[in-house]
This record gives sequence, C-alpha cells and structure tokens, in this order.
Amino acid sequence: MTSSIRYARTADGVDIAFAVAGSGPPLLVFRTLISPDVDAEIADESRWRAAFLDLADQRTVVIWDYRGQGLSAPAETYTLDAAVLDVEAVAGEIQSPTFDVMAMVTPCHFALAYVARHPERARRLILLNPAAPGASIRTEWQQVPDISATHFREYADLLALRMFGWDRPEQARRFADRMKERDTAEGWAQFNASMETMDATPLASSVTADTLVLIDVNAPNSALVTAERQQYMRRLAALMPNAQLSIIKQGDGRAYVAMVRSFLGDPAPAPADTALPRGTAVILFADIVDSTAMTERIGDAAFRAKARELDVSLRSIITDAGGTAIDGKLLGDGVLATFPAAAQAIDAALRCGAAGDEQGLQLHLGIHAGDVIREANNVFGGAVNIASRISGLSAPDEVLVSATVRDLARTSAGVTFEDRGEHTLKGIDEPQRVFAVRAKTDK
Repeated sequence: MTSSIRYARTADGVDIAFAVAGSGPPLLVFRTLISPDVDAEIADESRWRAAFLDLADQRTVVIWDYRGQGLSAPAETYTLDAAVLDVEAVAGEIQSPTFDVMAMVTPCHFALAYVARHPERARRLILLNPAAPGASIRTEWQQVPDISATHFREYADLLALRMFGWDRPEQARRFADRMKERDTAEGWAQFNASMETMDATPLASSVTADTLVLIDVNAPNSALVTAERQQYMRRLAALMPNAQLSIIKQGDGRAYVAMVRSFLGDPAPAPADTALPRGTAVILFADIVDSTAMTERIGDAAFRAKARELDVSLRSIITDAGGTAIDGKLLGDGVLATFPAAAQAIDAALRCGAAGDEQGLQLHLGIHAGDVIREANNVFGGAVNIASRISGLSAPDEVLVSATVRDLARTSAGVTFEDRGEHTLKGIDEPQRVFAVRAKTDK
C-alpha cells in the first residue's frame, strides 16, 4: 500500500496534514490522541496493517494529524469547533459527496460534532470505545505519577511505557520522543485541559446517520474500558435515534475490523469487464534535488518543515495553472501532476522551480505527454515512466521536456527550446530526445 502526505487549510488558516490510502468508498478515521504522526503511521507497515489495512482493502482510508500535532500546524488549545474546522478542511479535499466516519476514544466527540453539523455528508458512523466527557490522557492514566510540571521528560518516558507496555518498546520510545520534541510542561497541561472540556453528548440526539457504538474490551489498554465508561457508551447509543450497540468480549484484538466491515457493508464490486479509463495527459514530475544530503546537512526536522512548505506551494501552483496533483503516487520528496495542455505544464514547471529557489530547495523538473490509465487519483503507463526519467536528467531548477511536449507547445508556451540530444532512459526501449525550456528574450 502506498500513500502520500497532503495538506488542507482550514477556514481559520491552519494547515492540516492528512494521508489517503486504499481504494473504494471513503472512510474518514478520527484516530486516538496517542496515534503516531500521520507520516509515521503510513510508514510503519506493521502498525498501519494492524489498524487499517483490512479496511483499506475495500475503502479509501483518510487519516490526519489534529492541529497542534505531528505535521499539522501548531496550536496551543483545541476545541470542538476547531475539530470541526480540521475535518471540514480534510473532507473538502475528498472528491466524494458522502463518506463513512470512524472515531476512537476522545475524538469520538470530534466526530459527533462534525456529523451533527454536516448530516448530509456522513453516511454511517462508527464510535469505538468513546471516552466519557472530561477525559484526557492525564485523567485516563492516573496511575502514572503526574510529575509533568517539574520533570516533564521523565514523565514522558513513564507515560509512554505505561501506555504501550514493555512488549511494545519501540512504539513507546517513538511516543516519548515525539512528546519531548513537541511539548512542554505548560503546553502539555494546556492540551489536557482542552481535552477535558470536550463533550459532544448534547449533540448525539441530532445525529441521524446510522451509527455503531462499539465496545471493544480487547482493545489496547482495555483496562481503561471500565464499567462506568461502558455505562456512558450505552447511554450515548440510546441518545442517537439510529444507533446500535455491540460489545466484543473476546477475539484477536482486531475483531472490530470484521464488525466494522459488516456494519459498513461491502462495496459493490465493479463488473469484471469494466475497462479502466484511459486518455492523454501532459505529465510533470518535480523532485527535490539531493534530498538525502540536505537532510544530513540541516537535520530531518528542518528539512521536513522546508519540504512541507514547498509541497504546499507546488500544489497551489499546479492547481492555479490548471493541473491536478496525483496523490495516489508515492514520490517521497516530489510531486507528480497532470495537465490538459503542454503550455500549462510548462508554465507550472517554471513557477515550481522559482518557488523551490525561494525556499532554498532546488528541483529536478521533467515533462512528457502521452496516453495514461487513470484509476482513482492515480495514473499509470509508459508515459508516466518517461516523464519520471526525464526529470532525473534535468539539472537543478532546469525544466526538460520530451520532443512530444516541445511539438505541442512550440507556438503556445511563450518559451524557446534548447535541443539536448537523444538519451537512453532506464527501462525505456527507444532513445528520447529532450529539450531544455528557456524564457524568450526580447531583441
């Protein structure tokens, strides 16, 4: 499974990082507050598989970092209104009029608030072990001595080990490291105080979507699913007009996946003889020059921040030029986009190169045109491979195009083309003649 990090901007101007994986009807997943950052979530195959892979076999799973966490923009406090703004931004990027929603623990309140305000978009809702109002990490884990005000780093280690246990030391270490890097004692106190104000229970009666309230006593940290909390879940289900309650008392820890799939219903399979849509596209590859060396030079966190800013800029340029960023293709430190016209792709490539220069990240840029196969938000075919190889030939900030693109744009792009000769490209049978794009100069 592949995915890529994308960004959505909220109505109040906050950038929210999200990822999309799988194919089929969309499923928005409100993850727990102790989930890995979204980039680590999709990179950690075992955790991703354990949590979502079974669902992503038949659905497009969408996850995101809440504001103030992971790759999303910082935030000192979090409210139900902010949660709704975050998911509104992410949902706005999903090309579907409706979707299913799944939430876990405290973020169940976020999901309730969103679905109550947008009943036309939510088809079905799953609430897994919803937390009672007033819950936060510090209230849920009272057995961990709260020394966060005076010994924050030691508190992070204790909390992580208590949460994940000695049988998952790597996950505990990652959580503790992230907490030490991202939080302070004051910020941690403020974050927990914000969580303890969350209560969407009064909105439950207005949630009309078919809902499954699922109590899983086999879930990680199932000791938190107390009798008192189960009573709250039952009351919550009773408040919603179209809700049902199910309890998993035994299983392998992932039995909820089967129950969720049953509740959502298996998507209708496409007819076996349905052909994938085909067409012609102009394809742009933009890839950061020597990203590995830059990461070593400035550090992973600094590089990731710069790359994130550049990614947002490139996607804005691509959209403004009339193109579409292809998110189904995992490129690492690059962007793939398609355009209906060669002149549009060339204009976007030149502007992308300038944006990279402004942010101190030079780009390899290559363009080719040809027939492609489209599936969901992805493209396949030999033309895509040629565009990628041409990008690899380009010097930093140089735009190289194939002979096909040069012929298409010769009179429409307002640029000149410098012949760079024929090149043998890896995996491509026939040599390809490439041209460097040059701005026209007035004589």
